[in-house]
Amino acid sequence: MSAITEVQQMDTLHMRLPLSSQPVPASPATAARRHKIKLDPLRALEPARKKLSTIESQRVMCVLEDTKKRCDVISSLPHIMKNLDKFAALVGPEVGNCFADHKKIHDKFATLELKHTDISLQINNAETSREEGGENETASTPQPQPTPPASRPASRGLSSRGSMRYRQSSAQLNSAAAPSTADLNEQLDDITSQIKMVELELHISIKNMMRILGMNPGVVNLILAEVGNNRSRESMFFTTQLQELRDILMEKLLMTPIEEKEKMHYLSQVSA
Repeated sequence: MSAITEVQQMDTLHMRLPLSSQPVPASPATAARRHKIKLDPLRALEPARKKLSTIESQRVMCVLEDTKKRCDVISSLPHIMKNLDKFAALVGPEVGNCFADHKKIHDKFATLELKHTDISLQINNAETSREEGGENETASTPQPQPTPPASRPASRGLSSRGSMRYRQSSAQLNSAAAPSTADLNEQLDDITSQIKMVELELHISIKNMMRILGMNPGVVNLILAEVGNNRSRESMFFTTQLQELRDILMEKLLMTPIEEKEKMHYLSQVSA
C-alpha cells in the first residue's frame, strides 16, 4: 500500500517594507561623472535627437534642400551653355533640346544688351558733343574790336572769316550725318521693350527646364557632378550660405525648448 502524505496548509505572512522618502545618495564617482557629462561642450550644444520627427519640420527642410539644388542648377547654366554639345550628349534628347532652346533665347538677350549699351553710349556722346559745341560757339563769338589802323593788311580779316565759315559748314555736315538724339532715344525705347519681352521668355524657359529636370533627379545629379566648381564665385558663395542656413535650421528643428534653455544657460555660465 502506498503511503498517503497529508499536506498541511500554512498561513501566508504578508510584510510591507517601509519606503524611504529620501533618495539614495549617489557615490562621489557617479556624481562626478554626471557633472562631467552635463558640462561637456559637445553634449551641451548638440541636440539629443538626430532625425526630424514632425512632418512640418521635414517639409521645411525638404523645401530648403530643393531650393539649394535649384540654385546649383541655375548657377551652372553659363557653363552648360558654353559646352552645350557635351551636355546634350550627356543628358539625353529631351533635356538637350530644352538646353538648346534656352541658349537661343540667351543669345538673343545678349545681342539686345549689346545694342542697348551701344545706343546709350551714342546718346551720351551726342549730348557731350552738343555741350562742347555750345561752349565753343560761346568762346568763338567775335568780340567788338577797335577799328584797325589803315596800315593793317585786309587779308588777315578775310582769312579769319573763311576759317569760321569752314568750321560752321563742317559742323553742319557732321550734325546731318550723325543721327539725332530723338532718333537714338526712340531706338533705345524700342530695344528696351524687346529686352523686357526676352526677359519674360528667359523666365518661362528656366521654369520649363526646372520642371523637366525635376522629373529626372538622376540627370540633375549628373549635371552637378560634371559641372563641379566651374561656376562663378558669387554663385558658389550664395550656395555656400544656403548650406550654412540649412545646417542652422536643422539644428533649430532638432532641438527641443528644454534643450534650448539648457544651452542658453550653459553659454551664459561659460561666458561668465
